[in-house]
Amino acid sequence: MTPTPETLARRTFVHIGGTGLIGLIAGCAGRSGTGGTGGAGGDSGGSGTDSGGSDSGGSGSDSGTPEECRDTRDDIEGPYYREDIPERDELDTVQGGGTVLTLTGQIVDNDCQPIPGARIDFWQADVDGAYDFTGSSAHFYGYQEADEEGRYAIQSIVPGRYLNNDQYRPAHIHVKIFVDGEERLTTQLYFEGDPYNEVDPWWSPETTITLDDDGDGGMISTFDFTVS
Repeated sequence: MTPTPETLARRTFVHIGGTGLIGLIAGCAGRSGTGGTGGAGGDSGGSGTDSGGSDSGGSGSDSGTPEECRDTRDDIEGPYYREDIPERDELDTVQGGGTVLTLTGQIVDNDCQPIPGARIDFWQADVDGAYDFTGSSAHFYGYQEADEEGRYAIQSIVPGRYLNNDQYRPAHIHVKIFVDGEERLTTQLYFEGDPYNEVDPWWSPETTITLDDDGDGGMISTFDFTVS
């Protein structure tokens, strides 16, 4: 689903203009993430385990694949994934505060070619670090299908942090990517400068995004995913 200005008209925090969210991607240069190898296992309550790999902008292991198109690093799924989520580009359906975030990017393969129609699932905590368990409402959950150039765009908020046992997890956004109905990636995006990044056992600089001021009170970032 390609976002449109009408879809975003409800939000006054970010001025998108006449091209919609997808139009922002053309102005986002480069990739987020700084490289490295794969990560650790699951947290308490988490259901996934890491299987290695590296970020689309990373250095990874020496596999002969071009540096910019190596697999994005896998991460834990965590305990909060839901399959029954709606297709949407606006994750914050309650507008309960927080800093508005516009996230854009592209899904490509190891040959650096876009993957049209790839499904990308997003889910995250709200500003207080809570996930939505209220049945079908699915606040801060949603999926998209990449456009003909493999692009996606969502608008949400910077999520809050929550305690995992006696340690706060850094703010993060969960992501799953499916190609032709097959799951190809489960990962999490983190935020540069979060004070809990380096004490978190699953954080990686490879999947850490930089937030830039959008000039309208919100933040904007970009991340390109590479999947085999």
